[in-house]
Amino acid sequence: MRKIRFAEGKRGRKRILLAAVLALALGGCGYGADGTAGKEQGSEQEESISQPLLTHEEQVILDYYAGNNTENMTAEEYRTLAGLFEDRKKRTDERDVLEEGYQLLGDESLLEDLQQIWVNLEEEKDERVRSEGELMYQNISLPEFRPEAVNLLTDGQWLTVLMPKLYQGGRNYFLLQDGQLAMAIRVEYGELGCLEATVWYPEEDGGITVLRGNADKVTLLTTGLQDGMYDGAFEAWTCEAATGSVLHETGSFTRGNYSGAYTARLHLGMAESDIYSLWSHKEDFDFQEYKGAFDENGRTLIRQNDGSISLIGEESSGKYLVYAYNEELARGLYVSVNEEDPLTYVFTNREMGVKTYPTVETYQASGELEFLTDQEDSEQGGADPDESV
Repeated sequence: MRKIRFAEGKRGRKRILLAAVLALALGGCGYGADGTAGKEQGSEQEESISQPLLTHEEQVILDYYAGNNTENMTAEEYRTLAGLFEDRKKRTDERDVLEEGYQLLGDESLLEDLQQIWVNLEEEKDERVRSEGELMYQNISLPEFRPEAVNLLTDGQWLTVLMPKLYQGGRNYFLLQDGQLAMAIRVEYGELGCLEATVWYPEEDGGITVLRGNADKVTLLTTGLQDGMYDGAFEAWTCEAATGSVLHETGSFTRGNYSGAYTARLHLGMAESDIYSLWSHKEDFDFQEYKGAFDENGRTLIRQNDGSISLIGEESSGKYLVYAYNEELARGLYVSVNEEDPLTYVFTNREMGVKTYPTVETYQASGELEFLTDQEDSEQGGADPDESV
């Protein structure tokens, strides 16, 4: 079972400084230093007289919003531009800049930077992304609607909406309620190149519900949370479409490691099954029960197989470690291990395929940058009276 593996610029905005001035901002930023602004210098200076005075950084941001060509920018220049948005807590724009840079250049360092960005769903510009993220929150926040949360997660369309541009890496989102983290989502391409997602929902009692998977496999974990680590009693359900298998686990975590008594109930499927149907009927199957025990450091305490026990788990071509036996001690669950001494292997949340609780840098969604608002007000105030209605 453990085998279970530039948008177009805003209307009305005008380029108000020389391209040569833009080239000075951020050491050039790839905007071009040949001065081909398409206007006489004098006329452009006259136009800028009525506009609010902007810093070089603000002008670069304004020019980006206006759809200025960035195709000649280097990876470092994309990173610098993204940093301007990071400094102003405009993480959606920061992400979009880095995604554009990676699409154009294929620079892996830009992709690495992207993985660290958490975007507040309230400021997400793509309405479909915002809507689908909020729908997940509505479903996972109510236990009676969690089957619908599973339905969303296992729907390929939901995954592609939240990961619309790249075919590598991932995106991170979060939602706040009353200033507190209410949900976190990571959508990413897994080891096999398939889209998958993890949703973390903090419970009111201080616990955490974690939903992870895609159309092939889904896991729901409920447990406690202490200092950002899974801690306390846990319950987990895992369904695997390829085999029709269902695994129900109960036990405890100590700072992210299995500890104490452990029970696994396994329905070993024999045929492929629809994942949502499997989830909806997960409690209706016949199960074989297995029991194990762990010390506080996540190491198994049960004796190892002497060759007389049938093993159920990953196909092993090397070393393996049994972590639970059925009542008759005739069958056991195991994992393959790489350690020189298998008994040093530590069982953690990874055994369930569940990601570690993330560090989310939250922030309150804000409106448009102040200097952009001032710019719009100035343009409106300076409009030709003959053009007004």
